Amino acid sequence: MFSKNWLAAFAVVIACLGVSLAAPIENYGRLPTTSHVELSPDGLFLAYAREAAAQRAVVVYDLAAKKTLALINISDKKLRALQWADSSHLLITTSVTAVPRGLSGRRGEFSMTQAYDVQANASHALLDHVRGLRDSLGVMNVIAGVPQPRIIDGHAVVFVRGIYFPDEHSRYGLFRVDLTTSETRMVSREHNTNAEDWVIDEAGRIVAEADYSETSQHWKLVLYHNGEPTTAVDVAAPVEGPEIEGLNEDGTSSFPSF
Repeated sequence: MFSKNWLAAFAVVIACLGVSLAAPIENYGRLPTTSHVELSPDGLFLAYAREAAAQRAVVVYDLAAKKTLALINISDKKLRALQWADSSHLLITTSVTAVPRGLSGRRGEFSMTQAYDVQANASHALLDHVRGLRDSLGVMNVIAGVPQPRIIDGHAVVFVRGIYFPDEHSRYGLFRVDLTTSETRMVSREHNTNAEDWVIDEAGRIVAEADYSETSQHWKLVLYHNGEPTTAVDVAAPVEGPEIEGLNEDGTSSFPSF
């Protein structure tokens, strides 16, 4: 039989081990050391987020040369996504909680995407300048939703939903950004202030559009054929409309989610 003294000593040892093995409370709120790992399409570059000493950065690493190409500081922002538009352009989407400059109202969460060019070792924010829009419309350099990259005529092109002001009220628009030439333009219908979302095919054509009218409380699914819009669905939506889920496998149909 074990003596009472031995059992007491064993209990003390176990208690001490429990204290020594317990993680500090701040560890439970700490971000992962490495996250958002993305391999470039050609397999030559690795992008990931690194957390070290309360500093967050996006790392672009050359696997062949075994060296870091870029270290992009994002400590004052929340990282939302890393995407390779092609093997030379990395999309970095972050967000901040703020009131945008020049606007008033409550603080909200606003996202921005910058494109990092591996070859030039430089980056620029999407929607910094939009060609063809009148100055009076105004375009914010924030995005709404996930950027949709495509390869068109050998160029990496990104389609992104942004915010512009056609009637002194914020409206959604779809913008096309050529990452090779930096040309940026609005591709959705400028006069359609009810448009909220779009589906893009592999060639970069708009094939479906979701419209919602707060005045009439109706939601519409608009399909495009040869650039011409046709209303396919028009339903009452007192609270909010359905969402477009995307295209079917052969790219001929779009699916709304009710």
